[in-house]
Amino acid sequence: MRPFAYIIGIVFLLIGIAGFVPNLIVEERLADVFHVNIWLNTLHVVSGALAFCVVFANRNILRAYYQFFGVIYAILALMGFVYGERACLILGFGAKD
Repeated sequence: MRPFAYIIGIVFLLIGIAGFVPNLIVEERLADVFHVNIWLNTLHVVSGALAFCVVFANRNILRAYYQFFGVIYAILALMGFVYGERACLILGFGAKD
């Protein structure tokens, strides 16, 4: 479980930081594919940084990290499938068109 936390940390940090790089963002899409905004970028950076922190914690804390962020990302994924681009507006984030 610990090596996977390193991988998760690296991936989430890279995705979160890439979301803040202006040259990679085209009309609020990372690489013209993934919808990004400041809230999602921040969530990725925080969850990636916490992954590195829980690597040194005991097994129960590591499991709690996986469960908590698993639920958060599952809810966001379901909202993305159901509501599409309007998911951020439903949560109160983003600009109204």
